[in-house]
Amino acid sequence: MRGRIVSINTGSGTGMLQADAGGQWRFRAGGWTGRGVPSVGQPVDFRVAGGEAVEVTPVAASQVWNNVSGSFQGVIDPFGASNTGRQSFWAFYFSPSGRVSLGQYWFNYLIPFGVFTLALIGAVIFGLFYVFHHQVSVQLWLAVGALVVFKFSVLAWISFVMHLKRMHDLNMSWGAGYVVDNFIPLGRDWMAFRMMCQQGTPGPNSFGDDPRRS
Repeated sequence: MRGRIVSINTGSGTGMLQADAGGQWRFRAGGWTGRGVPSVGQPVDFRVAGGEAVEVTPVAASQVWNNVSGSFQGVIDPFGASNTGRQSFWAFYFSPSGRVSLGQYWFNYLIPFGVFTLALIGAVIFGLFYVFHHQVSVQLWLAVGALVVFKFSVLAWISFVMHLKRMHDLNMSWGAGYVVDNFIPLGRDWMAFRMMCQQGTPGPNSFGDDPRRS
């Protein structure tokens, strides 16, 4: 069973878990199987025995592919989100509907895509250096150019989707974000700060369910 630690009583050596499927369960220090000490908000797997949670195991902070449904669960969100809301890989990165939490925005988009973009720019520079020092056919020029344009087009679309979903998480439409960006003094800086630092609307809003509770 999957859930999250909601409270810890260090005096009694007990804690409470909130199951994703609903319901709360008490666990004891002896039922903790992870390294180190448990912490509030930590995602865990557990089973119930004798009315208590036992074999409480922390969920690894890594991307986990569901072998049955192919759902992309993503990384643990240290800002409060549990995963990418079990959206498919394509829906998460390419569909403009829904929301993206603060942690998902950083760890599923800004950091990995920043590294990928830098690597792609490096590859383009290396390719240009190579072709200027070697004889290359026109067909190869066209093929490489088309590939570069395609990759940057995909990155541009993903960037648009992630920014739009982050605005959705803050309960803002694209139109409202456009007005703030372009017609309010320092609006673009304020929007960038909110998108990179502010947690989204708790619970459901006008654009969907809270991705931290999906």
